[in-house]
Amino acid sequence: MLVGKTISQQSIFFGPMPHPDEMRGYYEIDQTFPDRLLKIVEKEQDHRQKIELIVVGKQFNERRLGQIFGLSIGIVAIIAGVYTAVNGAQIAGSIIGGGGITGLVAVFVVGRRTVKPESKQLTTK
Repeated sequence: MLVGKTISQQSIFFGPMPHPDEMRGYYEIDQTFPDRLLKIVEKEQDHRQKIELIVVGKQFNERRLGQIFGLSIGIVAIIAGVYTAVNGAQIAGSIIGGGGITGLVAVFVVGRRTVKPESKQLTTK
């Protein structure tokens, strides 16, 4: 009766560079390959970081503009409501002014809720 024993080993390697064993193989082919690969990886890393900075800056500017425009629209609605109420249409003025305030609150509350998942998504990439 024959009894056999099998041993299996598995390794997983993650990273921007090849596994060190593979790097040795590249070195045997051409001694400049490992240095060239390292330079390529460093360039890619620098490029990715620059792109992320640009994206974060643009998202900040978009949010800031949204807040400024939202505030402007809200102020105009409140002023229009006050003007309408002062000139004799109190019900219409309160609806216009109240709608402006409600719109402002809704936009800022909903806006804050949608920003959080987006910022988490950015940091996990």
